[in-house]
Amino acid sequence: MKQSPFDSLDKIEASLVSETKLENLFNEFNLDKHVPKDRLAMEHMRCWHNQFDWNLIENPKQLHCAIGKLQEYKFTEESNDFNLDFKFQMNWESPYAFDMYLVKDVHNHICLEYKSQKVTYHPKKNDFNVNYDTFLTLRTSQIPKYCEEGLPYILIDKNLDNSHKTNQKALNYALRYPWPEKKMNLTGGRSLHLVDLETLCKMLETESNYIELNIPYYERGKQNGRFNGDTIAFSSELFPEYKLGI
Repeated sequence: MKQSPFDSLDKIEASLVSETKLENLFNEFNLDKHVPKDRLAMEHMRCWHNQFDWNLIENPKQLHCAIGKLQEYKFTEESNDFNLDFKFQMNWESPYAFDMYLVKDVHNHICLEYKSQKVTYHPKKNDFNVNYDTFLTLRTSQIPKYCEEGLPYILIDKNLDNSHKTNQKALNYALRYPWPEKKMNLTGGRSLHLVDLETLCKMLETESNYIELNIPYYERGKQNGRFNGDTIAFSSELFPEYKLGI
């Protein structure tokens, strides 16, 4: 079937509108072309936009990917001020590869995926001490792929605001049912959790040290597409934790 010249014009117009959307995202994330690292990040994003033929207007999945990469970049820059003995750097090779590196020194870069967690729950009493304070969660469907690919780590950036309606609900439940033997802090705040995949994969293989949950549809967020709500939850006590802002 012969292609109409108008099809090419429509594609060009869609690409230009999508590029404008990307530039608007740069503004939303306060990227400054006069800051060298910001300028480099913007160039990488523009290259990805062209290389992968992104349409940020009509393709929500691609828009979600672009937003996620900008969030990850801002996190890596923020990590320079965390006062830890390591930091994080973006992986600019591909938007569909692992997210970033944990950097200990010039010759020590470790691949990892980045996950942001802004909510917590206080499950019913369980054998694994998963409660308001210790609650960490990952999508069940994503973990087998990470295990197969041999990813070393997942970094969970847990940042809780107790005024968030989901966290407020969990907090109220925790106050009514303080079942953990150790007194909970219930203060929220921000912490980083370095989850090693070898341990996590063994947990799934042996069906131990986690509970299964299903996130209600209305709490999944529009950007989560086909996500069916199935997650696993496990205790932060199982993995290294780095508290921030203390």
